[in-house]
Amino acid sequence: FLFDFWNILNFLALLFYFVGLVLRFIPNAQVFTAARIILSLDTILWYLRILYGYQYLKSLGPKLLMIRNMV
Repeated sequence: FLFDFWNILNFLALLFYFVGLVLRFIPNAQVFTAARIILSLDTILWYLRILYGYQYLKSLGPKLLMIRNMV
């Protein structure tokens, strides 16, 4: 369970989310900027996870794989 790529991806996405959420409420401009960067990386990880789930659909799968390759 711990060494599967998608489980590691889920763990990193959750970790980035919680770190970004905590940093967002610290009243400092530099920390707020770091929180926004972390949350944007978190969004990218969740998009990758969602694209992986949709690749098994017959009609959407190939199109989403092309989008993933372009990203």
